[in-house]
Amino acid sequence: MKPHLIHHVRVFLEVAKTGSFTAAANALEMPKSSTSRSIAALEKELGIKLINRTTRTLVLTEEGQRYFEQCSRGMNEIAMATQLAQTAPSRPNGPLRIAAPIDFTVRLTADKVREFLDRYPDVTLDLHFTPKWMDPLAERYDVTVRMGELPDSSLVIRRLGDLPRRLYASPDYLARFGHPRNPQDLTKHQCVLRSERGSDQIERRWTLRASRRSVDVEVRGRAAANNVGFIRNLAVAGNGIAVMADVFAIPEVEAGRLVPVLSDWSATSLPVYAVTTSQLLPAKTRALLDFLSDLLAPLRR
Repeated sequence: MKPHLIHHVRVFLEVAKTGSFTAAANALEMPKSSTSRSIAALEKELGIKLINRTTRTLVLTEEGQRYFEQCSRGMNEIAMATQLAQTAPSRPNGPLRIAAPIDFTVRLTADKVREFLDRYPDVTLDLHFTPKWMDPLAERYDVTVRMGELPDSSLVIRRLGDLPRRLYASPDYLARFGHPRNPQDLTKHQCVLRSERGSDQIERRWTLRASRRSVDVEVRGRAAANNVGFIRNLAVAGNGIAVMADVFAIPEVEAGRLVPVLSDWSATSLPVYAVTTSQLLPAKTRALLDFLSDLLAPLRR
């Protein structure tokens, strides 16, 4: 990229972040008129409109928003590479902002958080547990943990591990409707279904495996949820047979509230991912990803 274009991009990013030519000019220590000329020159070079301007407002165009996101990632890569070069080798230090689904607290317990903090005394954690998908770039998270398959994304994804899943039901449900003896019997039962986060898709086909055999079964049910914990609660309440990760079901089995169904068969494992904005990660983030990966290691097959 030409040197003058790099300058124009830096100006554009600052204007987009601050929402103001004046604020951007102050941050970059340059005249306001220069920021305006820089944006105009960049738009001319690219052949697209980046910003819609009025006397009072400044709004990115659709093309401008895409360009902002792409350039932000590029600048983040440069900043991270510079930081790593200046500080490496360094011990993990500084704040970490993490977003994760509420269900992940089954693995990332308070005791495990303490273990991580004891291991890395110069790191602080800000944990946000939410059912929503949080974009680490837009929401400024260092790491976003997601459970289940992810949509295509330009973000960086690392697979931390997989949670083995099997079938479970309450003793009350099985006493009323009987035990299925093979996967095809599931078509005669009520099943607790999983709906995909952020969509209207409901998982109505279960893939089950036993030894080298694999079978797809069409299932039906009157209750569906997008939260693993609530799927477990629905099964405990006798609403049907559910597929769930063993780590969520085992405490209920030990308490007598759930019973394994078709014990020789297992369902497709639930993948767990860490999402970041860059492959160039500081020591604190690498330490966290390694810790989370080790946390899931006992659950892998």
